[in-house]
Amino acid sequence: MIDIYNNPELYDAIHSNYIRDEKFISKYSQKIRGPVLELASGTGRLSKVILEEGLDYTGIDLSKEFIKIAQSRFKGNGEFFLDDMRNFNLKKNLNLFSLDSILSFIILLM
Repeated sequence: MIDIYNNPELYDAIHSNYIRDEKFISKYSQKIRGPVLELASGTGRLSKVILEEGLDYTGIDLSKEFIKIAQSRFKGNGEFFLDDMRNFNLKKNLNLFSLDSILSFIILLM
């Protein structure tokens, strides 16, 4: 069985036509206007939407390959860290927190 979470190119190809979550994130990021943390940020598919809004962005992911692609795509825009969402400490306040997991979002407003 193919695991898209170990294949960044396949992951991006499968998600290339998803726009519903992008519209959702864009709508809420416009309202929040503050720092955003995305857990399981992957290759940066949603990072693009948040960064285009001009927001301070931090993404963490467990996959070294996914983080490398995100860092390469955004070249210094936003911060991408290899880390585990179950145990991390960024030492900064955030206004929007999102977890993109199996096409669903959990949004917590702080």
